[in-house]
Amino acid sequence: SSGINAEWPLRPGSEEIKERSDNLEERKKEIEETNKELSKIKMERDEVQSKRKELWRQDSNFEQSLNTSKEQLDEAERQLRSTVSKAFNNGIDAKKKKVPTATLR
Repeated sequence: SSGINAEWPLRPGSEEIKERSDNLEERKKEIEETNKELSKIKMERDEVQSKRKELWRQDSNFEQSLNTSKEQLDEAERQLRSTVSKAFNNGIDAKKKKVPTATLR
């Protein structure tokens, strides 16, 4: 029994043991609170990532829809050009040069 006391300098029931025990309990509470906060932050991060993915999907769908519309417009213009006179086509080309496409949107 005396060998244990020589390795362990704290006496049972001593004030230092109580302080260390209290300190340990405080640390456990801090860790628990930190873990709760971490879980909350991770949930918020996951929600934001999910929202970002949804916005990327929407953006991709809009981009695809825009490209499809451009292709349809190009096809419609080709069909129109094949049915009208050369002078009319020249007029369309001249008008396109005067009006930038950005203003047509």
